[in-house]
Amino acid sequence: MHLEAQWVVGFVDSQECFQCSCEHRSKENGLSPVTPQFVVCRNRRDIRLLYALKGFFGRGVVRIRQQHDQGIYLIKEVHDLIQTVIPFFDKHLLKTSQRVVFQKFRRIVLKMDRGERLIDEDLFFFVDQHKSR
Repeated sequence: MHLEAQWVVGFVDSQECFQCSCEHRSKENGLSPVTPQFVVCRNRRDIRLLYALKGFFGRGVVRIRQQHDQGIYLIKEVHDLIQTVIPFFDKHLLKTSQRVVFQKFRRIVLKMDRGERLIDEDLFFFVDQHKSR
């Protein structure tokens, strides 16, 4: 399956693909490390699409979640996000509100790459977005 750049943009515009997760630990430990990830979840019947995305970006993994009959395409290595996902969406702009989500995601990934400390404001957006699902 061959994917075109504009098709990928339209597809991602209709999904929630940019995520940053962290889980709270005890009060003395604060937050666990942040995990930024580009993730696409589809019904297992669409597994070919997930492998096509993996081929398109040339990075990441495809996993099957048997209990949910779901396939997942995932890129979570900061280096891979910086080398592939961020430049792609910098060049091929998203058209919907996902563009704002991407910009916040981009800022977090680049801060992490530079070794900068993330502040609560960086993460609140993603925590609130996760709670609303």
